Amino acid sequence: MSGLGFGSRKLPGLANVLRVLAFDMTDAPAAEEVALLAFEVDDQTAEDLALGLERLRACDGVLDVVQSPVYGKKGRMAAQVQVLGAAAAPRDGSRRLFRRNHDPGGAPPGDRA
Repeated sequence: MSGLGFGSRKLPGLANVLRVLAFDMTDAPAAEEVALLAFEVDDQTAEDLALGLERLRACDGVLDVVQSPVYGKKGRMAAQVQVLGAAAAPRDGSRRLFRRNHDPGGAPPGDRA
């Protein structure tokens, strides 16, 4: 269902228009809860990062992996990574990520040896 209406008030530089779209959600699939894990990487080569992200994409429960260039501390280039995954096991996904990290300072809190 949709509707379109024009108001009678005059607004300088603006159109006084309202458009409404209404959707019936009875046939929609059940909502799925997801978790977002975001982090920055500044100490890996592009090749190593690409390989790691490809492995991450292949993990169960991972829905999407996005990489974006960002500036880190002191103007250094880094990569921001966002992982969208099933909300049921975000802790397992972060452990999997940091298991391959060569920097012990990068381990999640409580997981350091």
